[in-house]
Amino acid sequence: MDSSSIKENGINKDLQRTEHNAPTPVNQKTIGIDLGDRWSPYCILGGDGQIVEEDRIPTSTGALERAFKKMSATRVVVEAGTHSPWVSRLLEQLGHEVVVANARKVSLICGSDSKNDRLDARMLARLGRVDVNLLAPIRHRGAETQADLAGDPRARLSSGSADSIDQRRAGNGKERRRTFA
Repeated sequence: MDSSSIKENGINKDLQRTEHNAPTPVNQKTIGIDLGDRWSPYCILGGDGQIVEEDRIPTSTGALERAFKKMSATRVVVEAGTHSPWVSRLLEQLGHEVVVANARKVSLICGSDSKNDRLDARMLARLGRVDVNLLAPIRHRGAETQADLAGDPRARLSSGSADSIDQRRAGNGKERRRTFA
């Protein structure tokens, strides 16, 4: 069955190619980065799928900016985690295509017996090179929205709601004391 019959019959629409999930062009590199707190191992694959370079880079704005500013637009794949929101925003600002992989849904990463950061960076690059849908990609919220959500959750509630939560908590405590006293 060819791809046109898949489209015509409506079978498995996830298999349809779009510009975003198409394989990396032969002349373009793909980079996988396993983001860590201090250091982030990375793997650069050439258009032919061969490893061009493997190393690690400090997980800091300055280091990532210096390394990626001078690079032509490239597909960069990172694993969702603590640092992925700001790293993905930074790399997109520098003109790169960033794919944030949902590692929990990628069994090749989360279920691997030989799990280490270097191999994870390789796997991210390989999967990103072939088809980003295999990575179950996610989109992070914008920086402003993320900052709003990082504040006090009670500040987002109306004061009436916060009061009613406090009353329910206090009520539950009193009931428990009466029941067990």
